[in-house]
Amino acid sequence: ERVETLPVQRPPSPGTQRTRCWERSPLAMRAVTTALLPRAAPLLAALGAAQHHGRFSRRFHARPSFAGQERTWRADRPVGLDGVNRSWLPSPTELEAQPLVRRSKQFARDLRNWGRYAKALRCVACNAPVTEVRTPCVGLGSLVVSFAQAYARAVAAGNTTRLVQDQCGWFAKDQSRSCSELFGCYAPSLQEACPPEACGVLAKPSGVKLLRKWGPTLHFSAVLYLALHGHLGLNREAPPPLGRADCAVVHVRRGDACVNTNRRCHSNDEYVEAARQLKDAYGLESLRVVSDDGNLPLDRWRRLGYDVEVLSRSEAYDVSRSVAGAAKSLRDHFPEKRMARGELGPTATQDALRDMLGPRTLECRAFVGSFSASMSKAIFAQLLIRHRRVPPFVSVGGCVRQARFFDADAEEYPRCAASPPTEAERRRNRAAALRERRERFGRVQNRDTLRDPPVCAARLLGKRGVLAVAGADLGAAAATVFFTAVVNHALHAERFDLLPWASLGLADNPLVYDRGRHDGKQGLWATYFEPLESVALRRAFDDGTIADPRDPERGDVVCATLRAPELCAELDTCPRVASSVAQFFNKTVNASQVPVFRKSGQWRLWMHKKAPWNVRAWYYGPKRTLPRNLTTYNASWFASQRSRAHRALQKYVRFRADVVKRAAEVLDALASSKETDLLAVQAGASKCLVGVHARGTDADGRRSVQPVEAYVAVLAPVCSQLGSALAVYVATDDVAIASHPRWRALSCRVAVASGVRRGSDGKAAFEVHKDRHATNVEVLTDVAVLSSADALVHGASAVSEAAQWLAWPPVWRQPCGSASGAY
Repeated sequence: ERVETLPVQRPPSPGTQRTRCWERSPLAMRAVTTALLPRAAPLLAALGAAQHHGRFSRRFHARPSFAGQERTWRADRPVGLDGVNRSWLPSPTELEAQPLVRRSKQFARDLRNWGRYAKALRCVACNAPVTEVRTPCVGLGSLVVSFAQAYARAVAAGNTTRLVQDQCGWFAKDQSRSCSELFGCYAPSLQEACPPEACGVLAKPSGVKLLRKWGPTLHFSAVLYLALHGHLGLNREAPPPLGRADCAVVHVRRGDACVNTNRRCHSNDEYVEAARQLKDAYGLESLRVVSDDGNLPLDRWRRLGYDVEVLSRSEAYDVSRSVAGAAKSLRDHFPEKRMARGELGPTATQDALRDMLGPRTLECRAFVGSFSASMSKAIFAQLLIRHRRVPPFVSVGGCVRQARFFDADAEEYPRCAASPPTEAERRRNRAAALRERRERFGRVQNRDTLRDPPVCAARLLGKRGVLAVAGADLGAAAATVFFTAVVNHALHAERFDLLPWASLGLADNPLVYDRGRHDGKQGLWATYFEPLESVALRRAFDDGTIADPRDPERGDVVCATLRAPELCAELDTCPRVASSVAQFFNKTVNASQVPVFRKSGQWRLWMHKKAPWNVRAWYYGPKRTLPRNLTTYNASWFASQRSRAHRALQKYVRFRADVVKRAAEVLDALASSKETDLLAVQAGASKCLVGVHARGTDADGRRSVQPVEAYVAVLAPVCSQLGSALAVYVATDDVAIASHPRWRALSCRVAVASGVRRGSDGKAAFEVHKDRHATNVEVLTDVAVLSSADALVHGASAVSEAAQWLAWPPVWRQPCGSASGAY
């Protein structure tokens, strides 16, 4: 639930002479109410009259941040393995905030550039220096890891690599392939043909950039993945956040480790406990197992709720102690020795490599294994590159810093397991605990559901009570419920020192409430927006208005000064103060302590229609609050309404991620040459965006509804000047308006969203379509897109005013990129 805030280009200095498309455009005003301006003459006369605002200037092809949105990163620059020891099980939010996800585009670009460099080294035509790597015939996992370690050093030095190895039983005795070497048979060849022009990349220092920027573990993982697969999997889309349907892979290492006194044979209890930790953290439902032992705790894993699948064919390469019949000494138990004696089956090498690098193994998103085993190291390294993120993991033996080394495996284990946490690890653990507490506090303030009043949030904010926002009137649709009603309740709450709380139910909001979607703990409002109280708390903490009691080091001092600390004891915001007021732990906060005010439907209707202090979307309400002349556009009256509404929205309202994502996809499609779900009259990229909101259907007869010709008359002069550099996004609730042929008469790029549920024949969308959730998302997407436009042409509508409120101060004061790219 994050929105990326992209850097914006500052406007040029006053002395710089640049040609702005806005200066050349007749569309010099941002807001045009077609119901009040039936002709474009006053608009065209305003050419050159716009005063450029000093806030910022943005190109349309850069994704804008919506009004009120924030994005803060919860992780720092390192890959995330610094200070991590044997396990890494962050919260789902922190998992998606790790650097490889946070900087995914930059990481993918660096990995792609490094891949070109590494593949050029393998190219025969490039004649790169050769480093010969000699490895003894050891375990198959150890052979792969030791080669990858040497290969990584060679790539960093600008050399290609050749594996030189004497006859090894893994390949000489395996009958699945008619060859006797790893690369060029079981794995891609280390040399390949390429055109001579591909060698030009070797002149750039790309070979060490990945190592310097992202660290040695990731560099080793990239080398190993490239060696085993011949590519880096960058054509595969980045995976979504970890979900219950994803699987975890478990590598159980036994074999000679169970007879080697220098190593440890980990029990089934340890692997079951590790799987339980993953289950508790993420609720994963599927477990895939690779092992060299047939004695596995399958039933115990299933009792944890996993669907267990064993990928290994134990009859092919089971190297457990029970089948080592011919072993006379410790060395005779080593798997490479047993393979040479023919004890592991004719296809053991192929089966083991399938377990190591097969798609069924690498599809999984979490890992349980032992970093004292080379096979675990190889699987973990491949998961990191395949999914382009550090997977959550639990190691039953060894620590993660062993993953990039071929070592004696056992030497690092006691230090990793028994050593106290380092200072970096302590800082990381404290930061993770603080983040988790903040997340928990910010979500519900320890309420059972968001449907419970935020009494403790009100206490922390110093409010004298809570005001329930129940809705507007029974006939209100999405924009009125989500914006007009919330803004006016927020204004009333601030007047009486109350905290607004969205409590939108079915009885008061029948046109926007979907029982299948909104009957849960989160409710109607939190499906599309962050809770009002959470936004207010975050803003107060960030601004320093109140000290943050969530910090375990500073929180006690803050909570000690609260007038009623017992009201927050259950939130775990003041742990040590809470112990002194333990008698209040089971005490229910009632209305006498923090009153909750719920207004009647009659009062809400009065507030929406007749209250002299409320914010209005157009001319309605008491005459004394309206301009004298209701037939013209009164800029000062609309400015006062929009500025007051913007202040309330900025303080309490934040979109959730799904609405933002849909709006960003529309904006990206308009700014580029691609088409997603837009029906565009012309193809091509655009740099200026004009939003049009044409209200139709049931509004006709209740207010002035303008024909399509009125909008076209305003847009035509602008389109004729800017051509394809101008994109016009038409948002409408009427099928007839969306399909009107006059839009095609414009010479610029006009786009109308397809597949949107619209009304027809005077009936609104919510009368024609019963999917309330879908219509809500579509309306809110239109509001977000319109609020990001460089200009807005609209009639009297709550949707268009909501966009104005979000985008205030007026965006029309900002210059728009011209066809040549200048401002």
